[in-house]
Amino acid sequence: MKIVKTIVELNQLRDSLFGSIGFVPTMGALHDGHLSLIQESNRSCEHTIVSIFVNPNQFAPNEDFDNYPRTINSDLEKLSSLNIEVLFLPESQELYPESYENIQFKSDLFYLLEGISRPIFFKGVCEAVARLFNIVKPTHAFFGDKDFQQLRIISEMVRELKYDINIIPCKTIREQNGLAMSSRNEYLTKDERNKAKVIFETLQYGLKLIKSGEKKLGEIYNKLINKLSSEPIITIDYLTIVDYDTLKEFDNTIDNRFVIFIAIYIRKTRLIDNIYE
Repeated sequence: MKIVKTIVELNQLRDSLFGSIGFVPTMGALHDGHLSLIQESNRSCEHTIVSIFVNPNQFAPNEDFDNYPRTINSDLEKLSSLNIEVLFLPESQELYPESYENIQFKSDLFYLLEGISRPIFFKGVCEAVARLFNIVKPTHAFFGDKDFQQLRIISEMVRELKYDINIIPCKTIREQNGLAMSSRNEYLTKDERNKAKVIFETLQYGLKLIKSGEKKLGEIYNKLINKLSSEPIITIDYLTIVDYDTLKEFDNTIDNRFVIFIAIYIRKTRLIDNIYE
């Protein structure tokens, strides 16, 4: 695994690679969810490039950019056992020089779900991912289903900006109790991690209700909110059921393929998850 920090270095290595190139962009604090994306890239592509970059542009001033877990030594140890061609570790000024021009892409999906709670988030994500795509020039890029809305937006960006990149969705990897793996899980105590299992339990309960024939949103929401609120340390940001294709909430009744989204706080730690059928 070659570690590079500059675009010039990366370009030199990239030009020596032939065949399919898988790319896994991350913000570090790697866990088994990230490693599963890398393993999928290794299975699907001849070469794999990974990046670690905590992107300042996707954090609002009141969010956790300064405190976001940075565990580079642990990350390097985890990556050392995997078949990675290049690890790209840029600084902010390398990725966003003064001459950098923002991408011309905007999606209606920016302003739904996560975009309501985090209004600058998806614009910042797309800026970083587009910049990385332009530098790495992958044939394939791998993203987890846990960030379902992000995955959908990046797929739309790739189509609209005509990137010749295959976006590969990968299933959510979970801890033993069902909690979706996330770098922000590092903020949780052992007791909080255990109680956070109610997130996935609530999603499973919602899926079971709908598959058993319950279609009225009001009835479903009441039951799911009661389930999620059974843990007093949890504060609900949103719990919503949306159309799988449009990501817009159903009016009163579920009448199409659906996704259930949950965003909660455990004290100051914000966690998201979803399930779909």
